[in-house]
Order: sequence, then C-alpha cells, then structure tokens
Amino acid sequence: MADDADDGTSRRTLLKVGWAGAALLAVGGGMLGTRGGVLREPRAKLHRLSVHEFSIVAAMADRFHPGVGGLPTAWELRVPEKLDGLLWSMHPADSHELQNGLRFFENALTGAILDRRFNTFTASTPSEQDAIIETWRGSSMFTRRMLIKATRGLTASIYWADPRVFSHCGYPGPPNFGNVVQP
Repeated sequence: MADDADDGTSRRTLLKVGWAGAALLAVGGGMLGTRGGVLREPRAKLHRLSVHEFSIVAAMADRFHPGVGGLPTAWELRVPEKLDGLLWSMHPADSHELQNGLRFFENALTGAILDRRFNTFTASTPSEQDAIIETWRGSSMFTRRMLIKATRGLTASIYWADPRVFSHCGYPGPPNFGNVVQP
C-alpha cells in the first residue's frame, strides 16, 4: 500500500479515472453508433424495408449502377423500391438477414471499429462510398463480403431486367410468343 501512495496515485484514483474513461468511451461509441445517415424518401409504399434500410439500398444501388454511358441510373429505374418488393416476396428470415446486414454496413460505430471511418455509408461522398464497398468486398470477414455480393446481385438482377437497359447491352428483349395455347 505504501508503494501506491509514494507515486501520488492511489488505486481508488486509478479506478475512478478508468471508470470515467470507460463511461466516456461508451457515450462516444453510443453517439457514433446512433449517428444518422442521409434518408431518401421512397416513391412507393415500403413493404419490408424501413426508410433507413431503403436509403442504404438506394445509396448502394447508385454506386453499383450509376447510369454511365447513357444508361439510366438505379434510382431512375426504381431499383430500391423493386428490391423492397422482392424482399417482401421472400421468406421473412431471409430478408431480415439482409436488413440486419444493411444496418451493420451503415453503422458509423462499425465503420470506426473495423475501418477507421466515422461517417455512415449514406452520409459519405460517392468516392468514399466506393472505397467502403471495395473494403467490404475484399474483406477477410465472410459476412462483409456476402453482404456486398448479395446486394450487388439483387440490385443487378433488378436493374438489368428493366427493358430500358436492354438496348444498351445489345439484348433485344425476351421473345414474344404471342397467344400460344399450351397443350
């Protein structure tokens, strides 16, 4: 005990400072974890996604399908709303998995811990969003890679199924069989 008093610091003081530091970190982490993103207003009633999740999907779809070379953007083709409809048709457990992944992806605390970024995905600039996606795509964590792969795949299937993009890739569209009577 005499050793503690010799250096001017008691165990009690160290514990107080330690607890105060832990409380400060908890408050800061909590504030970072609840940092809001940039919300987008859906143009149709949402069935499965929250407005927050919809906004994350919209920002990701914008980065995956930005509308270069005369192609329409994902936003113009209403990809986020169509993805909501697709999720509505899926088993709830499957869509909830994607929804949880989207919230994890957007969370600033997750970004701070894993990637040393302090903004949400939706509040980041387009170039920062591209870097975030690339970081997650190349991550050693399976969950991070699969979220990017799943979201890119779902948005791509919706995007490229729209007749307004057919001519840009040389696809004449599905064949028209007319009124063929099945035997």
